[in-house]
Amino acid sequence: MGFAILLASVALVLGPPAPTGGATAAPGRDDTATLQAQLDAGGTVFLPALPNGQCYATHGLWVSLDGTSIVSDGACIVALGPGPVRLHSPDGDPIPADAVFFVNRSSDVNAAPHGVTIAGLRLIVPRSASMFGIEIYANDVSVEGVRVEGNPIDSLLVGGRANGEGYSSNVSIRDSSFTGGTRNVVSVTAVQGLTIEHCLLTGADDTNYLPETGHAYGNPAAGIDVEPNAPADPIVGVRITGNQIEGNAGPGILLALPPAPATAPSVDISGNRITGNGLKTTPPVLGGIVAPAGQPGLTIGGNVIGQNGGPDLVR
Repeated sequence: MGFAILLASVALVLGPPAPTGGATAAPGRDDTATLQAQLDAGGTVFLPALPNGQCYATHGLWVSLDGTSIVSDGACIVALGPGPVRLHSPDGDPIPADAVFFVNRSSDVNAAPHGVTIAGLRLIVPRSASMFGIEIYANDVSVEGVRVEGNPIDSLLVGGRANGEGYSSNVSIRDSSFTGGTRNVVSVTAVQGLTIEHCLLTGADDTNYLPETGHAYGNPAAGIDVEPNAPADPIVGVRITGNQIEGNAGPGILLALPPAPATAPSVDISGNRITGNGLKTTPPVLGGIVAPAGQPGLTIGGNVIGQNGGPDLVR
């Protein structure tokens, strides 16, 4: 395959590296009720780091009020499993809080929240929890200086599930590390305005169980999977820049866009280092960047791409 260097040098200001030390919650610890009450009150929730490397522990938490900020000086939170159901999908399926932070409206009659900030936290999702790290179905959301690790389904998902609008908007993900995903590290399904910048995205391992196949393999297993659920789901104003994307079972970046989307997509992928992906043969496609051939609205350039299983750039 060789090493396809599309940029002579790239100065990457990455988020924090993957942590090497262990951190645990005390047996039987459950902070769900306390944390959810603070989030339901809104405003700024500050979580101080606990002594002796201990972590908070919680089921999935709803973040539903405008202007909510969850900030910390490095506290860790261990996921215990999904939280309560507060929404239902258009076809009636119950929607629990299946991420440590589930950023969405918490009633079918409310609007999706605006102005949410999550900063300075370390989120640990064990495989047994069967959860996501952060799910965003909201507007004007900022994630900065956050670590998500362990074995989440996705470390981060941005979309519009049951939020009343069908997409998120003006989402900023910066200076963070996402170091696990049994399906993908990051999934993007519907958004108008998204920046993923100066982050580490690694560890998609293609071990999420797929009911339709009966196998725990065959996932995209991408560092970033941009894949609308339906042609009407917008992928507009997406910037993926200055990131380190490495060590994923599938492609570094997968753009699985429909051939005739309702809204013309616009995606800029530039200044990233995308190396050492495509580690397994089980994902459906492999490569550094995989994008639709001839798709308008895509800008791809100025990246360092190499040593990936499969072609460095597939278009």
